[in-house]
Amino acid sequence: MAVEIMVLTEAHEAGLRALVVGENWRQFEVDFFEARHRPWERIYVAVLDSAVVGFIEGTFSDSGEFDSGELPPPRARIMNLLVDSLSRREGVGTALMHQITKDAVASTLQAVVLYADPRDSAGRMAFFARCGFRRLRGTEMLGAELGTVVERTT
Repeated sequence: MAVEIMVLTEAHEAGLRALVVGENWRQFEVDFFEARHRPWERIYVAVLDSAVVGFIEGTFSDSGEFDSGELPPPRARIMNLLVDSLSRREGVGTALMHQITKDAVASTLQAVVLYADPRDSAGRMAFFARCGFRRLRGTEMLGAELGTVVERTT
C-alpha cells in the first residue's frame, strides 16, 4: 500500500505522538502538544497502513528571520520534518516535502527556507540537497526556489 499524505487531524494525533516518542523527539512533543496547533502552521502527516510514519510542519508566512537577502519573504518555511526510522529511504520524506511545497506554490509563494541543525546527519543534509536546498549566504539557513523543490520531489 502506498503512503498517503494528508493534513493533520485529531484522528492522527495519537499516531503522531507515538512517532515523536518512538523517534525520541521529546522536545517536539512538549512544544507541539502543549502549545496545540498554531493557526499559521501547516502540518501534514504520512500515513501507511493506518500508522503515522512521518510528518512535516511549516508555515506559509515566514517573516524573514535569518534573512540573507537571498530568497526574500514572503516565503514558506519548514520547521520540522520527521520520518520513522523504519520508513526512511522509502519516499516518505520526499512525499511530505512535495505536498507542503506544492501547496506553498498554490499560495503564490516563490521560495522555501529551513534551519539545518548542525547536528543533522549527513543523510538528512543529502536529502535536503536532493530536494534542491542550498546554504544561504551568511546564515545557517538552507533555501530553495519552490518550483525546484516541487520538480525534484515529484
